[in-house]
Amino acid sequence: EVASQAAGLATILIWAAIEPSIWALVAGGIAGTLTRLVLSHTVLPGKANHFRWDRSSLTQMLHLGRWIFFSTVLTFFVGQSDRLIFGKLVPLSMLGVYSVGALIATMPAVALGRMASSVFFPVYSRVQNSGADLAPVFTRVRRPVLVLGGWMIAGLAGGGAAAVHLLYDQRYAEAGWIVQLLSLASWFTVLEATNGAALLARGEAHWTAASGAAKLLGMVALIPLGYALGGFSGAVAGLAAAEILKYAVSAVAVTRAGLKGWPQELRLTAWVFATAALGWTVASLGQQAGWSSPVVAALVFVVVTLAWAPLGAPFLAHYRSSARAERAA
Repeated sequence: EVASQAAGLATILIWAAIEPSIWALVAGGIAGTLTRLVLSHTVLPGKANHFRWDRSSLTQMLHLGRWIFFSTVLTFFVGQSDRLIFGKLVPLSMLGVYSVGALIATMPAVALGRMASSVFFPVYSRVQNSGADLAPVFTRVRRPVLVLGGWMIAGLAGGGAAAVHLLYDQRYAEAGWIVQLLSLASWFTVLEATNGAALLARGEAHWTAASGAAKLLGMVALIPLGYALGGFSGAVAGLAAAEILKYAVSAVAVTRAGLKGWPQELRLTAWVFATAALGWTVASLGQQAGWSSPVVAALVFVVVTLAWAPLGAPFLAHYRSSARAERAA
């Protein structure tokens, strides 16, 4: 991985030095990918990959793979449809403001979603393949990540406007409320990601495809409806509602699978909204008092962190004790 990144960076620098253009970035990406491909086949220990026909593997791929393929296609369309729809409804300048707000609001969900696919899915798969009960592992493994995600999302929902003022100039001021609204919607993205990892581990990829389809249909229907009822803010609210639809499908699926995550989700969701409201109140009072954006953002961070500290402290204590045990060993 380090070698592929180094190859990509070197290609970008050399290309840019010879011919400064956007193609330097394209060439760097291709060079890094090719380097990873070659090294993964030549350097890694063990048997080298080779072609082999395995009918049983083909059957499994066709059964599970088609749903993963549909889910991937739907994920692509879902990721691009909001800008396509908004591009037809609002001016280009407002679309740029929306893009900034959406980028900030979804950063925690994107990071934790990758964790769900790269960490949770292997853990759930190992438990599922061993024949053990997945339900207690499902609840226990995802709780620290949900607490981390809830803390970050509550902070963004409470202090999103202050964060935008801190990072961007006045032209992007309206992105503040977009950050606050979409960050709350991204909480359901995090919940859906943890649910989806468990469903994939159980071989129920059709439910992940159904979740993506629910969001896509919700976006197509609810964004224009929200715009007709409430203008641009109504359209963004429609997008948030579509995210909740996606989560709802996954929640039904994991409940049918015997993974009762909804009590945990209900408690944490209530705390996310309560601490977001607390952070928003603190930010509003600070702005009315005339405090600067850095001070307001710092105050929201402190207040929301203190509110989530009782939930996160046990995990930090466990991590520190594990680290001390490893150093002692």
